[in-house]
Amino acid sequence: MSALAPAKRRAFSLAIGCCLLATACAQLPDTSLLMSGAPQGAARLDGPDGPLSKKRSAAILADIKRKSGSYDLLEQHIAV
Repeated sequence: MSALAPAKRRAFSLAIGCCLLATACAQLPDTSLLMSGAPQGAARLDGPDGPLSKKRSAAILADIKRKSGSYDLLEQHIAV
């Protein structure tokens, strides 16, 4: 009977491997419905102690713009 135990273990491992492989190939969910309800407006920046004030957020964004020259990428991210 001890010869069957490794065979069963191999079969079980193969079955688990096939399930994991099938799960890895699953289709990603459609997030367009979730994104359509995203709030549109000013970005809210959070610090280690919670949300920053509008004045502090504007100062950080201005600093990013000054350092990068242009923050079109940031504007696109905020728009999304």
